[in-house]
Amino acid sequence: LEMLVTQAKVANELFHQDQENSAISNSEIERIVRKIKKEVLNIVLIGLPGSGKSTVASLLKTTLQEKGMQMEVLECDEMIEKEEGCSIKEIFQTHGESYFRNLEEKLIGKVSLERNKIISTGGGVVLNPKNIDLLRGNGILIWLDRPLNQIIIDQEKRPLTRSLSDLEKQYQQRVNLYRSSCDMIIQNHSTLEETVKGIIGELKW
Repeated sequence: LEMLVTQAKVANELFHQDQENSAISNSEIERIVRKIKKEVLNIVLIGLPGSGKSTVASLLKTTLQEKGMQMEVLECDEMIEKEEGCSIKEIFQTHGESYFRNLEEKLIGKVSLERNKIISTGGGVVLNPKNIDLLRGNGILIWLDRPLNQIIIDQEKRPLTRSLSDLEKQYQQRVNLYRSSCDMIIQNHSTLEETVKGIIGELKW
């Protein structure tokens, strides 16, 4: 994006070179890039089940609204449940994990085409490289890294996390995927307000 905006700046200067004050300040590149990102890019939250993606997404939406930015929240797991007419737990029990992952991939294909959304993904979205490629096409991926001892085990909502040992196993399996998939890491170990402040600060919005 920065390259394209820079090319546009240079082209404009060349096209108007016979006019006075045709030069454009290089600071305009950063301003325009930031403006486009605000209007177009999705904010994509990834991380372990229970790391706070849904709650952070909701507060982030409210905080950005106060700054004049309107961004809708898309909850991937909730969207799958609505389409299937049953809970994630029921999908796993009835059809198995592979079936759910196929549903998830199809949904990611749809939401990745959205613009200016906050996307809260399921904890296992990083298991499929295609999902990450799709989300990166128009999104900034943020890994919410939360200490395991601060994550509440919820067997009803998270069928693959039935105990702390399950959670620890998931972390070991996925930590490198989260790290390699994200554009930035935000530690979600303090207050929600501090977490959202950290996201906005990193985005420079």
